Parts: sequence; C-alpha cells; structure tokens
Amino acid sequence: MTKDGRTPQERAATTLKRAVVLAALATFAGFGGGLFWGFDLFAHFRVQYALFGAVLVLPAVAWREWRAAVLAMVVVAVNLAVVAPDLALSPTRSARAAEAADLRLATLNVNWRNQDLRGVVDFVTAEAPDVIAFQEVTPWWESVLVEALGADYPYRRRVEGSGVHGVAIFSRLPLEFAPPRGEPDMPVNQAMLEVGGRSVTVIAVHLWRPGLPPRSRRQLEQVDEVVRRVRAAAPGSGVVVLGDFNATPWSEPYRRLADGAGLTRGGTQPLFTWPADLPPLYIPIDHVLVSGGLEVSAKWTGSDVGSDHLAQVAEIRFTR
Repeated sequence: MTKDGRTPQERAATTLKRAVVLAALATFAGFGGGLFWGFDLFAHFRVQYALFGAVLVLPAVAWREWRAAVLAMVVVAVNLAVVAPDLALSPTRSARAAEAADLRLATLNVNWRNQDLRGVVDFVTAEAPDVIAFQEVTPWWESVLVEALGADYPYRRRVEGSGVHGVAIFSRLPLEFAPPRGEPDMPVNQAMLEVGGRSVTVIAVHLWRPGLPPRSRRQLEQVDEVVRRVRAAAPGSGVVVLGDFNATPWSEPYRRLADGAGLTRGGTQPLFTWPADLPPLYIPIDHVLVSGGLEVSAKWTGSDVGSDHLAQVAEIRFTR
C-alpha cells in the first residue's frame, strides 16, 4: 500500500490509462494538420503509436482495465489503417529490381555538423548513382565533395540556402540547370537530363523542418513552389522530386505535394531514414517521388555515413 492508500497495481493501472489516453490524443490530433499546424506534428509517428498501443493492450487486459484495453486497440487499429496501405506495397528491393533500370539516383542529407567525409564518399562509390542530391551542403561540404567526387561527377551545382539549407546536385550525366528562383530560405535545385533520348526533370529539395507557425508556414510555401515547378516541367518529361522532405507520407505537407503535383513513390514502400542513430523513432522523411511515366523499380537505404539521416538509393525506369 502506498501513501495515498492505493496498491502498486492501482498506481500502475492509473499510469497505464493515462498513457493510453495520451496515445489516443496524439493519434487523432495527427488528422488535423490541415486545420492547425501543431496537429500535423503528431502525424509522423503513427508506426510508433501502433506499436505503443499494442504494448499497452496486454497489461490493460491482464488488469481488467477494459476501457483502456479497448482504447488501446482503437489506437492500434486507427494507426495501422493509416500506415498499412503504404507498408503493404512492394518491398524496397522487389522482384522488379531484376528489370533493367534506366537511371539510378540517390539522396542524402549529409548533416552540416557531420565531419565523416570518408563515409559519404564510400557510400557514393559503393552505390554509384548517376545523380545524387545532397542536403545541408555548407560551403565546406561543397568544397570537400567537389574535391572527392568532382572527377566522377563533373556536372554539379549547389543552390545556396539560408543557414545550412544548401542543396546540391552531382551528376555523371550532362545536366541543364534551371535558373535558381524563389527565396533564399527555400532552396530548390532543378535540372534536366537526357536518358536514352528521353528527358527527365530532377528537382532536389530540402523542405523546412516543421515547428512553430513560421516554420510550418514556410514548409507549405516551399511545397507549393515545388508543385508549381513539377506542373511547369516540359511536356512529356519524366519528373523526379527527391530529398529531405521533413515530412512523412501521413502528414499534410507530403499529401499536399504528392496530390498537388501528381507524384508517387512508384509503387514502393516508404523508407525509414531518420533519426539514423535512434532506430525506435525511425520515420520516413527522405523520399524519391516520380511522375510522368516513371516508376521506381527498386530502392534501399544506404549505410551509416555519420549523418542523422540514412541515404536513399532508387532505381528508376520508364514505363512508356
């Protein structure tokens, strides 16, 4: 018996019920991103909510806390209903990977604090993408990447961003870069290349991290800019948008981008890429999206390169 007259099990049951209620509140708040910026922050961790709810069901049933048990099961069911359609798609390396790819791309947020240049270079060497988009490319990172990779990737450009938001594209293939436009704190790096006589527009982004209203508003403004660029792409051109979106597929910014620009993951699962050093909290915020007759035939995450993000590699092929 504790000082307040309750048994340890009663105190544990109270804690359990509070945890279930918090999980339920977070679950349903995540649906309100279109109404209030703060709600969308809860949309990103739906896999964790489902797992947390499943863990809470067992003690709730064991202690005959039936309302808590039912609410925990609702938490599990609702979040699974949201994420299951995405996670049930083709695995990252599907049977289609055996089909010849037309283009291999990669995206990596190097993390401006990261000093592991060798890890980044080893990743690029091992995966040998035709085109790679880097985010958080400071002037220092640009100089060391050019020195290490410039011979193999002679076509490149870094678009300056405020703070650490520089976005760079490095390519083995000749690129025609679009003139930079937009505001400095919303960098977008865009280029066009020819693959087998067909044009592909590549748009590399680093969307703002959500947070207080100014950040969330800027993220949505940046999404709208990318949507305009995709819609303005050359007729008949395939389009690839890749980079650090700071948004999961279950969030308002991602839906706004994908729906507004007609982009998809090409029939593949999202990849869990952040935070690289804390797997229990993994969420998919780095993406490769396609449209215009392109399909993702295979994709996978890269090895640890010292960043808080895992890289993503994707093989793209034309479907028509």
